[in-house]
Amino acid sequence: MEDKLQDAVDRGLLNDLRRYPPGDSVPGSSISTTETSCDTQSLLESLVTRLNNVEKEWRAARETIKRKDNALMLLTRDFEEFREEHKNCRSLDSDDPVHQEEMEYLKGTNSRLKRQLKDAWSQVADMKQFLNDYGMVWVGEEGGGPGGQ
Repeated sequence: MEDKLQDAVDRGLLNDLRRYPPGDSVPGSSISTTETSCDTQSLLESLVTRLNNVEKEWRAARETIKRKDNALMLLTRDFEEFREEHKNCRSLDSDDPVHQEEMEYLKGTNSRLKRQLKDAWSQVADMKQFLNDYGMVWVGEEGGGPGGQ
């Protein structure tokens, strides 16, 4: 596509240069030949420079789009593979009422067990204090305690 565009631009410029070579006056113009050739030459140089810059930007943008399109295709393929591999997995964040009910039950059970553990350790501390009040010391297993040493 860009070769066709470049060929069309080249042909158009050559045709214009053949019809109105530098040094000849453009028909219907009151500008002198020397002004026309200088102005035409600088205009052509400016247009060619601008065209080259636009073509470079266009090629760069096209390459960027190709890279991003390839990356998107790879990510889409990876996502589809991941979805296929995990289609039987249940999501904990699902809006499914069964999953929500199960999550609420597990959260409640976790809270209850944490409270029971805290109460048990508090009771152990009270028992140790009771023994200490009568000059006794607990000599139970090593490794017990809240840290699980």
